[in-house]
Amino acid sequence: MFLQGVGKRDFWASGPIFIPGFRAQEATFYQHQLDYWTPENQDAFYPRPTDAGQSNNARNFLPQTKYLLDMSYLRMKNITFGYTLPSSLTGKAKIERLRVYVSGENLFEFDNLDLPIDPEVDYTSAGISDPASFGRVYPYRRTLSFGLQITL
Repeated sequence: MFLQGVGKRDFWASGPIFIPGFRAQEATFYQHQLDYWTPENQDAFYPRPTDAGQSNNARNFLPQTKYLLDMSYLRMKNITFGYTLPSSLTGKAKIERLRVYVSGENLFEFDNLDLPIDPEVDYTSAGISDPASFGRVYPYRRTLSFGLQITL
């Protein structure tokens, strides 16, 4: 079993995945962004949408701790379960050793995010440092493998 994680990582996010109405021309609100302020929903997570161009340091998204993301996480990177059948059973079939196993990679993670992003990705690296690209990366694949190991 191999676990990987980060205990403390704060991140000031930007871009259309985090900020509703980031690009006015797209007018896109994702499912996780529908909790915005209205007279009937005054305890909303997001502020009242504006007409154009919200971004960090502007309009409703001036820096504040409410929108500081907790990017700490713990991920199950790899886990393998195996069982070797007793030689009293395998010897009858002229098999010296028979092992059955299942292995999984990136099966699950624990995080504090309500966004559909991967907390393990370094969103500050040179390739994805554009604030408009925040969250737009391929997620880590979840892989499940089964197998047999036979020694004759």
